[in-house]
Amino acid sequence: MEAAKFNLRKWNSNDVDVRRELSTEEVGIAEQKILGLAWCTVNDKISVDVKSCNDYIQTLRATKRNVLKAMAKIYDPLGLLGPFTVRIKIRLQEVWRQKKEWDVIMDGETQSAFSQWQEELALLETFCVDRCLSAGSESILELHIFSDASPKAYGAVAYCRQIMPTGRILTNIVCSKNRVSPISENNKEVELTLPKLELTAALMAARLKETLVKSLCVKISAVYLWTDSSIALNWINGCGRKPKPYIKARVAEINQMSNIYDWHHCSGKLNPADLLTRDASKVESVPFDVENNDGAEYGSAEGSDAENEIVVEINAFEIDEGDNDDDEEIIDQGNMVRSEDTFQQETI
Repeated sequence: MEAAKFNLRKWNSNDVDVRRELSTEEVGIAEQKILGLAWCTVNDKISVDVKSCNDYIQTLRATKRNVLKAMAKIYDPLGLLGPFTVRIKIRLQEVWRQKKEWDVIMDGETQSAFSQWQEELALLETFCVDRCLSAGSESILELHIFSDASPKAYGAVAYCRQIMPTGRILTNIVCSKNRVSPISENNKEVELTLPKLELTAALMAARLKETLVKSLCVKISAVYLWTDSSIALNWINGCGRKPKPYIKARVAEINQMSNIYDWHHCSGKLNPADLLTRDASKVESVPFDVENNDGAEYGSAEGSDAENEIVVEINAFEIDEGDNDDDEEIIDQGNMVRSEDTFQQETI
């Protein structure tokens, strides 16, 4: 390229030595845009560019048109701000239910919630996550995906769990997805029951797993899928009566993209995907804040600080590799006892 007089520009790196060798004019910039996200080359972290859209969003009045504008203004392809952006999605659905015109000011409660959301947006300007997911080729890499649902929304979040040769465990968020729960034609009630929403969230987790396994350029030793719904877990395992078409179609797609032994049950209180499903009244902490430390508990909360309440350490979940060899599997729903041999015969 140099022989052809092509001056290559806009090179940068998170390595100090490489930056020293580069002679481009952009090398001195500590923070740059990469695929729409802000990348800090000094500490090698990425973040959502909230600063550029915050001033504009603060000027918006509480109308249906402006709520849609605010939701579309935040570019967050990885879902790093999922627990925060899901609130504006719920606001838009509420306004849609009220069947108001596009430029009519919203009601008092909805207007107050939108104003509070606007004020809290500035708190996310400093939020960032590690860009690198793997600390080295010698570490064991696991992918953990959690799903959850509520009458208002459902979603899934993926974490990368590294087991270092020294025994230290590092946990990093990869991405998340969420959607508001579909409503009926009369716009008054949720169209689906909570178990069906939980199953839909599990399908989202399975699709997310399929995408990440194909996209990540790292060796993943194991994949674990988590849900706090026993009913959805039993549907995935093929338990219960003959399922209805809605359940049957989604279970078939889940089983096509994942193994039933990849699915595990977790406590609802320790499910990080719960942040994607509830309309929190305020920013309790930085969304999906993951501490890279050695702690032995998952979802541990030390003290009263809200930041500590969502510390995510997946190593506390007891993952027994020998569970597949058990003679019987106890099913919570309907006190059913199901042998593994029976399931294999039915599958064949």
